Amino acid sequence: SDDQYLRQYNFASTDVLENELYLERFSGRNYAVGRILSFQDTRIREEQTDQPGVLPELDLRFVGDPNALLGGRWNLNLSALNLQRDGSGQDMSRVVAEAGWEKRYVTGGLLSTIALSARGDAYQIHDRDLSLLPAAASGTDAEETETRAFARAHMTTSYPLVRAFERMQAVIEPVAALTIAPVIAAQNNAVPNEDSQDVQLDASNLFNADRFPGMDRIEDGSRATYGLRTGLYGYQGSYLTAFAGQSRRFDQNDNPFPGGSGLSRQESDIVGQLAAQYDGRFGADYRFQIDSAQLDSQRHELDAYGKWGRLRLDSRYLFAKGLEGTDLTESREQILGAAAFDLTKNWTLRGGALYDLGESPGLRKALLGIDYLGCCVNFSLAAERSLTRDSSGDRGTDIMLRMGLKNIGDFQTSGSGDWTAGNHAK
Repeated sequence: SDDQYLRQYNFASTDVLENELYLERFSGRNYAVGRILSFQDTRIREEQTDQPGVLPELDLRFVGDPNALLGGRWNLNLSALNLQRDGSGQDMSRVVAEAGWEKRYVTGGLLSTIALSARGDAYQIHDRDLSLLPAAASGTDAEETETRAFARAHMTTSYPLVRAFERMQAVIEPVAALTIAPVIAAQNNAVPNEDSQDVQLDASNLFNADRFPGMDRIEDGSRATYGLRTGLYGYQGSYLTAFAGQSRRFDQNDNPFPGGSGLSRQESDIVGQLAAQYDGRFGADYRFQIDSAQLDSQRHELDAYGKWGRLRLDSRYLFAKGLEGTDLTESREQILGAAAFDLTKNWTLRGGALYDLGESPGLRKALLGIDYLGCCVNFSLAAERSLTRDSSGDRGTDIMLRMGLKNIGDFQTSGSGDWTAGNHAK
């Protein structure tokens, strides 16, 4: 809680400290992980949130061979989670088992994938906050057990049309999906929501069978999803692609998504993406979300980069509209610029700045650093200046040192990944 202490030990820009102990195993197509996590909130008391300890979390995933079962592939996922809070906070234990089968068809130019799944959940809840339940009274419930069962059929079909030219090929691909599932609103509301509160719709998850990020909420009900992909692809690696789409629920009642998620109405928001790359030296990626009823902008994100000899430039722009009924009532808008210049083959000078364009505009961060990349050793030294509006002790200057041995690992006093110009792995 002491600002000077946090700065001395380089916790000045960290809101929540995390300790993690984990063990994972890869075996063919199968995967297993077990982890224990604990958290400590370093912010002032008014800003702190209730961080449960994860004691433990287990996740097992098994995937069958292609064509091993009825011409398709089976999968089995097993998960166990135990959350513990100090004092009188809500504790929860959860076990989830899900089995599925998936098969891909190619018929007359149509590319189709059908996926069937069945899932069962069991919850044990202690000191549950009853005020979070719909139409429930205040107070807590000492102990409660909840179960939930769910089955789903999800089919995605596309019809790609391709035409080749001398230097490129053009692709137009209508795509649609049909999801058939029962409505389980009562069961959804009966279990606590620990891991599915932050829902964000975009082009990457629009056609997912379930758009919730976690397991505590299930996207129930039936719906149709539709969109259009198109692109020009050069034979030397350059490309220009575009996508737009949305989904529609068959029943507008019992929608499980919160307001501001882009999925809370019968028709979802319209999401899309424009991406381009030329000669491996220039690129841009633009993503958007538009309200389907009023056609108002909800979110815009743009990442762009360019390389000219030794000079590399990066930029990132973000606009996110405020969400009524949440803590994020203020629209957020910011732009980041970064540059890197290769002084020699091994030494690089870099810098960047983050500027807030929102309701209280101003410079938020600035960074200047130098990197050394050798055959065996990496070295990086950077100074970062933070200019925030918060009173939680984040404002100040940090000196960051990073040293690494190739194929062994690295050591760093802090991270500055957002400032690395020229990092464009997609």
